[in-house]
Order: sequence, then C-alpha cells, then structure tokens
Amino acid sequence: MRTIQRVFELLAENIEGLKENPILLEVQTFMPLSIELVGPGPRGMPVVAMKHFYEQHGDICRDPEVEFEIDESGNWHPISYRQDSIGLKQEAVFLDPDSGMAMIRPKLIKDLNRFVKIWDRNLTEQGFLEAAKRMAEER
Repeated sequence: MRTIQRVFELLAENIEGLKENPILLEVQTFMPLSIELVGPGPRGMPVVAMKHFYEQHGDICRDPEVEFEIDESGNWHPISYRQDSIGLKQEAVFLDPDSGMAMIRPKLIKDLNRFVKIWDRNLTEQGFLEAAKRMAEER
C-alpha cells in the first residue's frame, strides 16, 4: 500500500485534514480517485474511504471503494469493499448490532489485503502517484 500511503502523505496534512479537504485526483482516461475521512470505525480508529467513481443517472457509483481504519502508527487496515455496479458490499470488520463489539472476518481481511496490493500497484502504473506529486508541487 505504498502508493496509497504516499498519495496521502503528499496531499493531506493529517487524517483530520481529510474532513475539510478530501483528496481528488484525476488522470486522463481513468476514473477519478477520491480519498476522504468517513469517521470512526468499528474498532474506534479513524476510517478513510478511497474510491474510483463515475456518475450514472445522477448518482455517484463506486468502482470500487475500500474503507481503511488507520491505526496510531499510521498503518492502513482495509475493513470493507464496495462495488456499486454489481451491488456488492463486503465488511471484514463491523460492529455486531447485539453486542456492540467489533466482529472480524479474517478470510475477507486476507482477500482485501490481496486486492489492495494489486490496486496499489495499478494506481502507480496508471499515473495517480505522479498526479499527486504534481498536485503537491502546485500547492
């Protein structure tokens, strides 16, 4: 997740800064990439949503969106995946409605980590890291 973390480091002062200034990166021929603060997660850590998106019939569609909990050391932990075009939403870490405790699906976390690793590499190849560097220089 080096690309994802590097984009964040280049364009956000801190996690709370995403609340007022979400990141929006555009690279020609690819869907825009958004990184924004969602709020507290099921384990009490801040949650950042990262997504490619497009508009269809006036609605914003995520293609895909991954939510990450960010721990005190700055490590990003994927907790959910969403793909609107196929109606898929998977939560690897969530609050149990009865107990209020965080529930964890280890196999899904493993799958999300594999996906994020591929997505991270694709973001570099597609030019999103270079776009973030250019945006940081313009500030």
